[in-house]
Amino acid sequence: MDYKSDVELLGHTFGAIVKNNSTMGMQWKNIYLSRVAAEILLSYLPESLPGEFDDMAGKVRLLEQMLSYCPETDMPRAAIALREVIDSYAPNDDNTLALTKLREYIDPAVDASAWCEKWGRHLQFDPVERSERWEEVIYDVEKEVAQRLNYDEWHMGFCYRYWSVKEDVLADMGLEWHSPSAMNPDVMFD
Repeated sequence: MDYKSDVELLGHTFGAIVKNNSTMGMQWKNIYLSRVAAEILLSYLPESLPGEFDDMAGKVRLLEQMLSYCPETDMPRAAIALREVIDSYAPNDDNTLALTKLREYIDPAVDASAWCEKWGRHLQFDPVERSERWEEVIYDVEKEVAQRLNYDEWHMGFCYRYWSVKEDVLADMGLEWHSPSAMNPDVMFD
C-alpha cells in the first residue's frame, strides 16, 4: 500500500505545529493539529514504514516530539491518552513524569495551588482550566479570540485585552473564568 499522501500530510501537519509553537498567540492551533497528526500516525500508517520509522517505538517517538510543541494543559485528557500510547511502546522517565503531572492536573482532589507548588508553576490558574468542559471548548474559544483580535498588534499590555476577550468568549459558552491577572493580583503583567 502507498502511504505517500499520509506521510506528506503528516509532514505538513508537523511543520504547522512547529511554526505555530514559535508564533506568538498561535500555539492554540496545535490542539487540533496534534489530533490530526496522532490520527495519521496511529490509524493510517503501519507500525513500520521504511525511511520514516522502523517500528512502533519509533512511531511513538514522533508522538512524543509532537507533544513537546503542544499546550498539554489545554488538552490534558487528549495528551494523557497519547502519552499512555507512548508509555505502552517506548516507556521512559520523562513521559512517566509528564503523565503523573497531567493526571494530577485534572484530578479535582488535587488543589490547584498545591499542584502549582509541586510542579514549579509560579502563576496560579483558574481551576476551570482543569475541567473536561474547558478541554472541549478551548480550541473554539481561542479560534474566536483570534478572530476578534489582531495578533500582529501584540504590544505592551496586549495580554489584558486578550484576557478580556477570552473571558467574554468563555462566558458566552457558559464558563466563568478568571484571568492570570485576577488569579495573581500581586504579579505585574505586560
